[in-house]
Amino acid sequence: AQLGESRDEQAMYQQIIQTPGVSKRILSNAYCNSGTLMSTTNGEDGNLKQEMEYYLKSLEYDPMNMAALESLGSAFASQQQWDKAIACFRKVVDSSRSNQQQQEEALVLLYRVATHKLQQMGTALQRQEQVLEQLANLMGQNNVDRLTAMQQPKR
Repeated sequence: AQLGESRDEQAMYQQIIQTPGVSKRILSNAYCNSGTLMSTTNGEDGNLKQEMEYYLKSLEYDPMNMAALESLGSAFASQQQWDKAIACFRKVVDSSRSNQQQQEEALVLLYRVATHKLQQMGTALQRQEQVLEQLANLMGQNNVDRLTAMQQPKR
């Protein structure tokens, strides 16, 4: 997106946010989109704190906004706040409001974050069974099983 277009889009979201009587769902989406726009226009030099505040505000209006949860999880992961990232991704994976694609994407992110946490904990030298058990504790055994099933070739 061009910088001018991004500013126009951000101004539009701010106008929605400031409009009285807007539904909670629309407010949630406007805050989430503002955070996402901030993320994509600022890149790695962006204001991650402000971006995260938008996602948190989005979740105040709709605690199950899947896009906001996934984006917040990614922001937490970028700060190596593994437990918070895991909690966000598990909500997306476990939610009935997520479509299958969202659940699968979140499941892959959940796995990556959980493995980063295990690496940080120094589990690389442990036996495979212990690592799998710890992974199941972080992700939930049902999510490990779902991820395994996703990796199986389709027949």
